[in-house]
Amino acid sequence: VIHFDPPEDHKAYLHRSGRTARAGESGLVVTLLLWDQELEVKRLQKRLGLDQPMPEVFSNNPILADLTNWEPTATV
Repeated sequence: VIHFDPPEDHKAYLHRSGRTARAGESGLVVTLLLWDQELEVKRLQKRLGLDQPMPEVFSNNPILADLTNWEPTATV
């Protein structure tokens, strides 16, 4: 799941993010935000008990292209 306009409500964020992994499968959630959304997303993460890094990535960063090649790990 890629959030390009993250919701303000933590429950909506969790619901959208939950679509990435079902039935015990792995998933990846990426949240893209503007500089003025950072504080709100940090609050949202805190309400959800998340402590994830928020690296600054620009549009020409190769990591964004890598997201298109991401494959979930197999579960047994």
